[in-house]
Amino acid sequence: MYELGPSAETFHSARDYPPNADFHVNETLGPKPPPAGVFDISNCIFKKKRRVPLFLSLPYFNKAAVEVRDKINFIGEPKQDLEFTLNVEPFPVLKYNNMHEFYKEADTFAPTKYLIALSVE
Repeated sequence: MYELGPSAETFHSARDYPPNADFHVNETLGPKPPPAGVFDISNCIFKKKRRVPLFLSLPYFNKAAVEVRDKINFIGEPKQDLEFTLNVEPFPVLKYNNMHEFYKEADTFAPTKYLIALSVE
């Protein structure tokens, strides 16, 4: 299994960390560059067909700029300093017409796809 996590600078604004400017899509509606704590994934999802703003953040807007967190009404106290990891685990994905075919080859198949799970602790 592979365990991946973002670097500390991943969710920094390009104003604070200029190398992140390379990841911002100028055609996306919204702040340019977005504030710290949100990551513009519009181009990843829409492939330049639409310019609908779509942003990703850590749970509870963890490590987000004050200007972002102050506009969110949380139910209860939001959790702080969460660690975020992406776990990628190979697992076999096979298609068989019946269970007999599956059991016949069950000892020989190799992983062909990946199971991706997000973990927030």
